[in-house]
Amino acid sequence: MYPTILSILLLTSTQTNAWSGILIDGQQGNTQLYFPTSKQHSMGNVNFGLPHCSFSAAVSLNGLAYYLGGSSCTNGTNAVYIFDPKTNTTSMGPATAATRYGPAAAVFGDGILVCGGGHQSCELFSATSQTWKIVGQMKTGITGFALAVVNNRVFLFGGQPIDGGGDACGNVATVYSFSSDWGWLTEGAMPIAVHSHTAVTLDNNNVLICGGKALINGSCSGTPKCYIYTASTDTWKAAASMSIERREHAMLMSEGNVHTFHPNIHIQDASTHWVDWTIRILC
Repeated sequence: MYPTILSILLLTSTQTNAWSGILIDGQQGNTQLYFPTSKQHSMGNVNFGLPHCSFSAAVSLNGLAYYLGGSSCTNGTNAVYIFDPKTNTTSMGPATAATRYGPAAAVFGDGILVCGGGHQSCELFSATSQTWKIVGQMKTGITGFALAVVNNRVFLFGGQPIDGGGDACGNVATVYSFSSDWGWLTEGAMPIAVHSHTAVTLDNNNVLICGGKALINGSCSGTPKCYIYTASTDTWKAAASMSIERREHAMLMSEGNVHTFHPNIHIQDASTHWVDWTIRILC
C-alpha cells in the first residue's frame, strides 16, 4: 500500500562492480529495485528478507540500511531491521525503547535519530555502542510530520498534534529544530499547515517539502504544492508544484534529482521541472 523507500548502494554476489539503485519495500509483501539512470525497475519480488511494513522509517548509515518501526506487519513495532547490501541479506538490529507506528528518522551525527510514531519521545542510536537512548522530548506529540537534517540540526515540519488542535484538518504549520546543544526550539511557521508530507535535504542549507494533506477550499485534500525552506534565514519560498497531489509518499535525492514515489515515480531535476512516467509499484 504505502512503500518505504531508501536510496542505497546494492551489491550482488555475482558482480564485482557496484551498482546504484533505490530499494522499495512495502506492506504488499514485495521488494523492488529501481535504477534512476536507466529508469528501469524490477517487476518481480527481490527477496532480501525485508519486513514489508508500511509507515516505517528508513535511513542509510555506514553502508547499511536501517528500517525502523511501522505498521501492518505487527500494527506497530519497536523492531529494527538492518539490510546489508554487500550480502543482500537482512538481520535484526537493536530494538528501539518505544513501539513506533509511522515514525520519522534521519541520520544525525554518527547515529540515527527517530521521533514520533505515536510518542512524544525521540531516540538516538549510536553506531559505536549499538544502543538507543531517549533524547530531547518533542514539545508536543505529533504524527504525520516530516524530518530533515541541515548542518547538524534536525528540523521537524508540520504534522498533527496527538492531543488535538490545529486547523479544521487537525494540522499545524509549526517548525521545530533540534540540536544536541539546545534541544528543541520553535522556528518560523510553514506557508501551509499540512500532514503526511515529505521532506528531503537539498544541500547544507535548504530543504524541499512536498505534498501532504491540507485544508484547501474548506476541505481536507491532498496537495501537489512544494516549498523550499532555508535554514540559515528561517525563510520559505514556493517551488514548482508536482503534477498530481501526493500524500503518504516517499521522497529522496539521487544523482542530483529528487525522486518521489507513490503511486508512480515523479522526478524533479535541477531546473525544478517535474517529469512523470508510469511504473508498476508492487509494494
